[in-house]
Amino acid sequence: MQRIQGTPRVAVLLAGVAALVVAVGLVAGQAGADSGTFDSTWDIKGTARQVEFGPARLIRTARHTGTIAFRSGTGLVGTVMTSCVSLNDTGARDTGRCVWVTQEGAKLFSEISGKLPPGGESGEVVGTFVGGTGRFERVSGSYSLNWVARPNAEPDGFAAQTVRMSGSWRTP
Repeated sequence: MQRIQGTPRVAVLLAGVAALVVAVGLVAGQAGADSGTFDSTWDIKGTARQVEFGPARLIRTARHTGTIAFRSGTGLVGTVMTSCVSLNDTGARDTGRCVWVTQEGAKLFSEISGKLPPGGESGEVVGTFVGGTGRFERVSGSYSLNWVARPNAEPDGFAAQTVRMSGSWRTP
């Protein structure tokens, strides 16, 4: 089992310095905000299990939770809590599903795909918003991120942070 842990806090802070003010509409439910872009950081931790799938292929299932922090030049704009499940396959693209929950309880659903290499390497992931609840019932948009993961001491556990995350969203 590959074990993973987080990167230094400095990298996380540098990644989230330039969130756009429009992200307030996504995070805080600002009246009249129906689209926007965002830059943010995402800290996660979770567990993963793996099984050998032939001589040179591994399949991992993972579940992780985390926090996405949206920042502007003057500080924190807001946060969302996340919960994700994923299937990681060394022979194919990784896929997963995530639920983001705003401070007010609205949910955004997203599908993710990409590649997260084992060890301390950076992985690239693309996400697509596919709906939500409340004001995000018909949300659309996408985001992309690079994250770094490293081994940690917890059995089957991992932690990771983004080094770059940005996206856009729209509600009809």
